[in-house]
Amino acid sequence: MKESKIEYEELMSGIDESLDNYIGEVSPNFKATIEDIRQNNERVLSQLLKTYYLSSMLVDDFDFPSDEVYQGIKVLFSKAGFSTLGIYSCLSNGVITEASSLLRTLFETKVNIHLLLQDDTLNRLSLYNNFKTITKHNHLQSYEKKMADGELSEESFEAFFHDIDIQSLKDSYESIKDDYHPTYPANHWAWKIYKDERNQPPNMRFICDKLGLSDDYRKIFGLHSSTIHSNPIIENMMTHDGNLSIVPFNSENILRLACISLDISWKSIVSVISYFDENYGEGLSKYSDYVFVQGCVEF
Repeated sequence: MKESKIEYEELMSGIDESLDNYIGEVSPNFKATIEDIRQNNERVLSQLLKTYYLSSMLVDDFDFPSDEVYQGIKVLFSKAGFSTLGIYSCLSNGVITEASSLLRTLFETKVNIHLLLQDDTLNRLSLYNNFKTITKHNHLQSYEKKMADGELSEESFEAFFHDIDIQSLKDSYESIKDDYHPTYPANHWAWKIYKDERNQPPNMRFICDKLGLSDDYRKIFGLHSSTIHSNPIIENMMTHDGNLSIVPFNSENILRLACISLDISWKSIVSVISYFDENYGEGLSKYSDYVFVQGCVEF
């Protein structure tokens, strides 16, 4: 039965009142926890934020080549900066599991940068840049199948692809598809690099092994797993009566996550800038040591 305007307003008012009462109850402890987190980790959190600002400054001011082939590097460089900001924002508010997920993303970005700059950079950049076409074509095939199976209307299909020249996309795909896995082309952009060593598309562990980053892989993914599944975090999400709760969490893992994030973020910055300007990259490398000491002297 359709509710009246008065009933609707009473419902909204009731929810507002309940929410305001709840905020009044939890806000003092919430604010105290956040303040404690920021005071205890002020040094490392400030350096993490400063690192994001440096990334932003370099995106704005550094003379990256204008050639389109380098677009992938600039995108990854920017992505690393955004991940760093996200980690800072999460850790500053005691949101540790999400910070750990962003750290994993930051590490994967760093691995892609390392792989691109390791050798044969221009050809690898072409593989990386063209991978956008592969993923778009993969989505196109998926939606075409849904439409053929009656799971998607023609109107919805056209809404999804109204700004894409479908024939041009298919032509572009045909011209580059041999550079990607024949069965799972959208699985990973780097298949061609390792196709003589591995029949399946490369996964993150395999690539890290090839790049000499196995220890980093184990450290990052091990930390992510322990952060997600650690008992203190699960216990912290439980109220005294056994119900789930969403609250900020102060933990020694904040320092650990922040320092590892600083290390990965700076390695990404230095490797990219050094590729284009060796002297500037060397200066940034020295500065990164200074930043790490300032933020992670206790780590």
